[in-house]
Amino acid sequence: MDERIRRRAWGLAKETRNRFPGRGRLPSRVLFVLGCQRSGTTILVDTLDKDWRVKSFGEFSGVNRPAAGRRPWSVRSQSRYSIRLKPLDEVAEKLERCPHPLVVLKPLVESQKAPSILRAIDRAVCVWVFRHYRDVARSNVKLFTPEVSRYNLEPIVREQSDSWRAELVPEDVRELVRRHYSPDMNPFDGAALFWFARNRLFFDLELAREERVMPLKYEDLVADPELSLRRLYRHAGIAFPGPRIAEGIHPSSVGLGRELELSPEIERACGMLWSELSEAYESRLVLT
Repeated sequence: MDERIRRRAWGLAKETRNRFPGRGRLPSRVLFVLGCQRSGTTILVDTLDKDWRVKSFGEFSGVNRPAAGRRPWSVRSQSRYSIRLKPLDEVAEKLERCPHPLVVLKPLVESQKAPSILRAIDRAVCVWVFRHYRDVARSNVKLFTPEVSRYNLEPIVREQSDSWRAELVPEDVRELVRRHYSPDMNPFDGAALFWFARNRLFFDLELAREERVMPLKYEDLVADPELSLRRLYRHAGIAFPGPRIAEGIHPSSVGLGRELELSPEIERACGMLWSELSEAYESRLVLT
């Protein structure tokens, strides 16, 4: 069966089951998956979507703004929706109508708006997924081609107000990017810089102090998926469905970028931030 048809059929089956009138539904809990692209967020959302209680909204879905020149008849969600969320009050209204116990969204391009998301949606919590910068840089360049650095970093350098990449970037991060950016730069340096800019938001926005935001280390997720998912379900406020949901997660991609050569200053900045993220993650483990 075509994967798109399979997902659609599974979604309809879950919708029907969760609308069954005798269920005594409580208001849905909402989980926002945030962080930097290529950090393992897709495997996390795909895993959660195997739970019949979960409604997942992809990066292009009904909670997003219409695409420019959209084609509403198209089966491709990218032809109908842009990657940016609708205004948060509209998103909250749509989520209120969901009958599922847990609603999952993955608006990575809105990670800089995490505090606003938590203020706008009462029952929302967030998980910030982070992965080692070398593996993210390798994966980013491999998937999106070396041109990805130009697309990701030029908006930061130019302070483009209409780009999600440039929103809420602190001046010291912008200066670091400016010092190293050029259109023909080492693409892995560029991808690592983008990793740095996106993950610095976790501290710039003071999310490490926010109880409703849970950091999740990708390397731990794939090494012991059941344990990580148990913690995530506890954070989301619903019961863990059982160990079978963790099947299919494996650590085969860990360390694939270990041989990348990065510029010394970029390596130093990313290494320090990686240590800070890991420390914040370990501190939260003690509490859970």
